[in-house]
Amino acid sequence: MSSGGGRVSARPGPGEARGPHDADGLHHTPDRSRSLRVVRRVTARVDIDAPAQAVWDLYADVPRSPDWVPFSEEILYVSGPPGLGQVYRERTKLLGIRDVAEWRIVEWEPPRRQVQLSTDKGIDARLVIEVEPLEPFDAGRSRVRQDAIFESRLPRPIGWVHELVFAAVGRRGITAAVRAAKAYLERPHSET
Repeated sequence: MSSGGGRVSARPGPGEARGPHDADGLHHTPDRSRSLRVVRRVTARVDIDAPAQAVWDLYADVPRSPDWVPFSEEILYVSGPPGLGQVYRERTKLLGIRDVAEWRIVEWEPPRRQVQLSTDKGIDARLVIEVEPLEPFDAGRSRVRQDAIFESRLPRPIGWVHELVFAAVGRRGITAAVRAAKAYLERPHSET
């Protein structure tokens, strides 16, 4: 295992504010297009002893998510092959709460970045997944970063509480997902 490879981070990303209000892992990033809107962003990242292409392939294969994502119970529907516009419906159980959410891929830049959007439950949730090689020519180590960004459509101040709740759960989810990707891709392969 590489040095630092086991560390999972749930802290502000580059250029994001750091301060006492961030101590709980919730990061307040102003949406400059609407003066009174605030979105909640949580971030998790981990270094993985696997090529970036393998990490990308794992995240792009939505039907296999329940094989490695600890809170994904079942993929109920997938609209087609991986890529821009793909829609999927997922049944999850996180923090003891069962849910079904629909996600749509709104950005697709293989093998480096994808953005998924869910508009369920009165909140716009974006899941940003970024993969980068840590060694030249994608020789075997990479970093995955997941950002979950929440913007409530409820009126303020209720919307702020709505975002805080989703961000707290989202932080747990993305941290579990990057840890699970690392464990899955670094597991010993059985000899046949």
